[in-house]
Amino acid sequence: MPKGQINTYACPSGHVMVTIDLDEGVTPFMKRCETCAQMAQSGFYRVDQRLTPTHEWYKPAHPERYQQMGLRQHCKAGGLVLREIGQPDETEAMPEPIPKIRHELKCLPEFFQDLKAGHKCFEVRRNDRNFQAGEELYLREWSPEGGYTEDTLLLDITYVLPGGQNGIDPEYCVMSLAWSMDMDFSDFLEEGPEHEDGFPITTFCG
Repeated sequence: MPKGQINTYACPSGHVMVTIDLDEGVTPFMKRCETCAQMAQSGFYRVDQRLTPTHEWYKPAHPERYQQMGLRQHCKAGGLVLREIGQPDETEAMPEPIPKIRHELKCLPEFFQDLKAGHKCFEVRRNDRNFQAGEELYLREWSPEGGYTEDTLLLDITYVLPGGQNGIDPEYCVMSLAWSMDMDFSDFLEEGPEHEDGFPITTFCG
């Protein structure tokens, strides 16, 4: 929505929060009521624009500093964050994230596409780099016939099962993977049908 728009969030108990969009971006359809903790529903901006807001939706300056993966993902997709009017940007006081070790590797198309679609969430690799949980894999789609494509994936290593056990070759390891929130998700988003109020519904697609 354009910045400056007034909206409300109302819970079943009748508590209403009035908000304003300080920046352009995406706001949630539902949020938890700060008074009773029930789920409050958006008014879809079909409210009196003369209402006085108590909270504002804004773009944090450093969304990469959030520890919650879901919040980083929300901001990466253009989402706004809520604060009480007059409060500072909470990310300004947060520490800088520690840079991750990133491993650039080629990946065959059949495995790459399964990773991209979310069907595959692991990699079996020769452990010649001493892979560790908390590091990243930067995978580039590659085939012996065509070489590199322009398709890439950035994945977090969440767990490493070393070789030499469970039938795994001692020189290899099995890595559990998750999509990195530092990845550009624009290629994974598509505009779906509009809500009955005229707002487009954005969804992830594989």
